[in-house]
Amino acid sequence: MSDDDASQPDVSGPAAGVITAALRRAIRLQSGTARRYVHSLREKHPEESPAEIRSRLDSLFLGTVTASGAAVGGTAAVPGIGTLVAFGAIGAESLVFLEAAAFYTLAVAEVHGVDVRQGEHEELLVMTVMLGASGTALLANAVSSGVAPPPVDRWQRGPCVSPASRRSTPG
Repeated sequence: MSDDDASQPDVSGPAAGVITAALRRAIRLQSGTARRYVHSLREKHPEESPAEIRSRLDSLFLGTVTASGAAVGGTAAVPGIGTLVAFGAIGAESLVFLEAAAFYTLAVAEVHGVDVRQGEHEELLVMTVMLGASGTALLANAVSSGVAPPPVDRWQRGPCVSPASRRSTPG
């Protein structure tokens, strides 16, 4: 790390590599699936606006993460072995969340006509939405990808970032 980066914590190491690999895998797996799903929604509901299609995506995402969270909570409630089983379920639920968040982010981008298929744009979009701009910069630094995250202001103004995300992202 250079003196200029002294204020940023060192996040390199095996954990950063595992997290990065999981994020990249989720993005790669969900990219085509998200495009196909949005295309099928548009075919089934040609009269719906992007906001209405987004509402369908919101419901799917919330249902998926709620169900996976409830499953983890249910395993923790089993007396005796529940706590041990819950630890494994938490790991699985984390992967489900990564996959669902990648799918949702890419699907919303597709709904709004944001083409992210070039180079590493898919990764940058999903990582920026999930980690925020500072998290993306730290992750890029940790894995020495050499790719700068997209400007925060550009994504904050985009239609695929919720008002809550705008408030929590430094600007």
